[in-house]
Amino acid sequence: MSQFQTFFKRIFWLFVVLIVLFAFSVFYFKVLIVSASERGVLESSNAKITQKKINVGASDYGYIKEIKVKVGDMVNDGDTLFRYVSVSQDENSDKNADEPKKEIDVKANARSRIKRINFYRSSYITKNDTVMELQSAEITINSIQNIKPEDISKVKVGAATETILPNKKTIKGTVKAIYPYYDSEHQTIEIESTVSEDISDALEGLPVVQKIYIQDDLGGGVNAGAVKFLRSIPNEQIQNFYLN
Repeated sequence: MSQFQTFFKRIFWLFVVLIVLFAFSVFYFKVLIVSASERGVLESSNAKITQKKINVGASDYGYIKEIKVKVGDMVNDGDTLFRYVSVSQDENSDKNADEPKKEIDVKANARSRIKRINFYRSSYITKNDTVMELQSAEITINSIQNIKPEDISKVKVGAATETILPNKKTIKGTVKAIYPYYDSEHQTIEIESTVSEDISDALEGLPVVQKIYIQDDLGGGVNAGAVKFLRSIPNEQIQNFYLN
């Protein structure tokens, strides 16, 4: 074989290798990068911290015998908040005056913080009175996310989330609920998530940035580190160079 043929053969195989590499690069950037950056993560700056308010009262008429907590206390599910003596409306008559009165303990049904106490010891209360106001310790993030109709099914309850506070602190969490209403005009949907750590300085209504990691086209989740890298590459540059 002549030197010319050998040289030509090498050039041919080099050309084949370049074609294969080019084809792979087009697949990689189009499917992996564009898919991951465009559909692998949702990001919304229109998100707010919410904490459920809990009003606590009595199931009957009566008098408060003892208050077990004070404003600012953190209570757990099952902790006693106050005790009252049940007094039916007709028990003020002489006929029922000597009957023993029933003492009832009112307990918390979730981990929460005491925000306000409206009645104190010896106060007369009715069924409609709010004796205490609590704030749930569970912090939820409600966000309005832009998403295409065909990608809605990729958002799952339990999907990983990241919430960025105004002080730049990032906290992790999971999707708790996906509201069924889809705004087709603006292509938005409301998503509720919970955080996995306590935010002692959380404020009701505090605006935050939230990222929700969804399933990409290849059937796998995109982790935060990968998304951060992929999103650092300008999409316009990728599309102009590889996809046109």
